[in-house]
Amino acid sequence: MGKEFTPGPWEYAGRSLRGMTATILAPGDQGKLIIAHVDDVDGFRGDSEANARLIAAAPDVMAALLQAKDALSDITKILNDYRTSPDFDNRLDSWMRRYAWFVEVVIEPAMKKAIIS
Repeated sequence: MGKEFTPGPWEYAGRSLRGMTATILAPGDQGKLIIAHVDDVDGFRGDSEANARLIAAAPDVMAALLQAKDALSDITKILNDYRTSPDFDNRLDSWMRRYAWFVEVVIEPAMKKAIIS
């Protein structure tokens, strides 16, 4: 998949004293590392916080996407086995429980991290 990114979790660390730059941090061997500084787009809009939160959520979103890919692969296998599997209903029920867990435990927290509350 190419080069690996800095492992998470990343975090939004707040705005600078002048209030136009937001900072994203990640854990490092010697403490926290600065991943990025995010400036307001035109210096006045105040969008650096929203953009920084979205960037800080990137490792969580990537993990959610990888799990979603696996879940979609599983449902494809279940649907392909529909005609030949006597326990299709049980397998579908199991997948639906996994999907509900995935949405609650993986997707929703990743989305909440990316959104200003």
